[in-house]
Amino acid sequence: MVAQSGRQLAAAARAVGLVPLVIDRFGDVDTCAAAQAVQVVATRSDGALCEREVEAQVARWRARWPRAPVVWGGGLEAQVELLTALGQDGALLGSDLAGLRILQSPALLARELAALQVPMPAVARAAHAEHGGWLRKRCGAAGGWHVQPYTPGSGLAADEYLQRAVPGRSYSYTFVATNDSILGLGFNQMINLQPSAVMPFRYGGAVAGAALPGSVQSACANFAQRMAQRFGWRGLCGFDFIFDGRDLAVVDLNPRPTATFGLAFTAASTFAAHLAACRHQRLPLLVAHSAVCGHLVCYAVDAIQIPNSLDSLNWPPWVSDRPRAGSVIPAGAPLCSINAASGSVLDTTALLSARLAACWQWVAAATSQSQ
Repeated sequence: MVAQSGRQLAAAARAVGLVPLVIDRFGDVDTCAAAQAVQVVATRSDGALCEREVEAQVARWRARWPRAPVVWGGGLEAQVELLTALGQDGALLGSDLAGLRILQSPALLARELAALQVPMPAVARAAHAEHGGWLRKRCGAAGGWHVQPYTPGSGLAADEYLQRAVPGRSYSYTFVATNDSILGLGFNQMINLQPSAVMPFRYGGAVAGAALPGSVQSACANFAQRMAQRFGWRGLCGFDFIFDGRDLAVVDLNPRPTATFGLAFTAASTFAAHLAACRHQRLPLLVAHSAVCGHLVCYAVDAIQIPNSLDSLNWPPWVSDRPRAGSVIPAGAPLCSINAASGSVLDTTALLSARLAACWQWVAAATSQSQ
């Protein structure tokens, strides 16, 4: 498994009887518990994994387990050269790499989506955005941390572009793409229970079971089908969109397992479907959750020093992605994830909010005891 955060993939692989090896940037407690081995690698200034370290570690593991495939996840879609290298000496399971290159060019992607009749907000360079109402985005970046309101007249870096801001609520659609069709997993409502002035569009979490008109659901399924065929998507994929009650606009494409892949159905069954789709096999039956599931990312407001004894304490059972003992969580970085399930989107969101507050109280008490 190679991903910026590999816990979900590792846990899902373990649940289907596999023994995963994980490369990511965190190596948190949950990932280490699920995997046979975990290698934490450095990141570049843009947050991407260091290619040289990833390639070297994969080579070491392949020398010992030559038949083990590489499954890649979030944050890797922009590192096409790295994925190409990983696929040269062994199996690489995921979407077609040629299609990923299209996503790295906003202008080319805009033309492709227009040809597919998939609505996306206009993109531009600074010279064409004299007025307000634009967002500054980084090519290929994921997680929303890089998205900022654009100040007219300011310059852009070489890897940045502008996208027109549109009103409405944020949702995502998750699906499994096969050779010739897609299997929809459901719609998720994005939530942001920790607003940030510094990173106003960072990923905050999601709740499954979003209520959307049938026409919107049908349109999204059609968009997914067209994009999957055109770009060669395989396995678990998704896209984010904005819906204002009348119109929708696709704003972000995820040609790999998304953070929401285990919300509507169990992560084990959807991961099994991912493997089957990438191997051109028949999809297994999916196992639906009996309640409305949701999760959120708990971000550190200030830098936090995790006590050396914290991993021996009893974290609440609804916390995942637990940091390692002795680690330092910088301000604005993910501390952990919080999970909840209830009878409706509203109830699950309320439960997540309550658990977020409880988590901060618990962490504050635990860290103060160690000082």
